[in-house]
Amino acid sequence: MQRTERLWPFSQSAYRRRFDKLLSLVGVTRYYTPGGLRGGGAVRDFVINGDIANLMWKMRIRSQSTLAHYLQEVVTEQSLLRLPTSSRDIFKLLARIFPALRLVAIASLKAGCAKPLVQVLFSSE
Repeated sequence: MQRTERLWPFSQSAYRRRFDKLLSLVGVTRYYTPGGLRGGGAVRDFVINGDIANLMWKMRIRSQSTLAHYLQEVVTEQSLLRLPTSSRDIFKLLARIFPALRLVAIASLKAGCAKPLVQVLFSSE
């Protein structure tokens, strides 16, 4: 991928529509936002590794108060427990297959066909 290429080739509104559609497909309301993904990732990394300095480096933040803001999103993790069992099961399945999807995306980037892959995976139809 070139430095000038966008990771997401569509508009922010297209990303949000697809994000909301994916959530609705697994039976989740619009309670969650794309902005929660970074905080969720921070919480997951902290729970697994417990290394604050490394986490701050990965997130490219300098202030521990900023990190504290993200780690407070552990409440979001707890909110997953309120989802219907079927939705939680779908999220568990998606978590299992994500590494394979990531490898496909990386291979597509290297082959120069990332945009068609993104268009197929996130088609609004």
